[in-house]
Amino acid sequence: MSPKQFTLIINLFIILLILSTSIDSNTLIERDNIDFTPCTGEFCCASLAKKIAEKNFAHVATIAIVNKSGYNITHLPVTLEDGRFVKHDDHENIDINCEPQTEPLVNDQTETFSSITSRVFGGVKGIAIFTINDGGSSTFALFWNVPTIGPPIYEIEGLPNERYYNETKYGLDNTLYQVTIHQYEHVKNAVVNVWFIIPPYFFPPFIILFVSRIITV
Repeated sequence: MSPKQFTLIINLFIILLILSTSIDSNTLIERDNIDFTPCTGEFCCASLAKKIAEKNFAHVATIAIVNKSGYNITHLPVTLEDGRFVKHDDHENIDINCEPQTEPLVNDQTETFSSITSRVFGGVKGIAIFTINDGGSSTFALFWNVPTIGPPIYEIEGLPNERYYNETKYGLDNTLYQVTIHQYEHVKNAVVNVWFIIPPYFFPPFIILFVSRIITV
């Protein structure tokens, strides 16, 4: 193989590597320079975990769930097949909790957890199963896999359905995967619209019965 051919192969490999790590148009605003004290929101754990990973030459993945479902969301214990969760003592004792929470995720709130490599030449791989507490069986699962070589892979299964849909975004060099769970507008309006279906003459008999019971007491 001639030197020119070798150089061409190397250049092609670099181009393919750059293209493989590119992300779509739903990119989040990059926020690397964050003041961690105080700090709230999904960018705190994402930026902290990224800095820890860069310092230790490790891989990292941050998952952020934004609840817009109208209900609380709970999850089973998050399973890591490879890697470990970022803890507050990983980086200058910054008091930010980047492990999965145990309390339900209430509506209009965000839960964020970060995982990094835990062994030499290791990656990051995990799964989280969530349940929307709407009295039904609305569940979904998130998968993430950051291999030793190659771009990270993020997937969601179980949504959308007839009640909910999801919106996904990426950020911080594809180390942050944000999923927002929305409720369809027709589901939000269903409870309100049902009152317009009930005819007005349905209510007087109950009002008369209620008043008569009060008088006889």
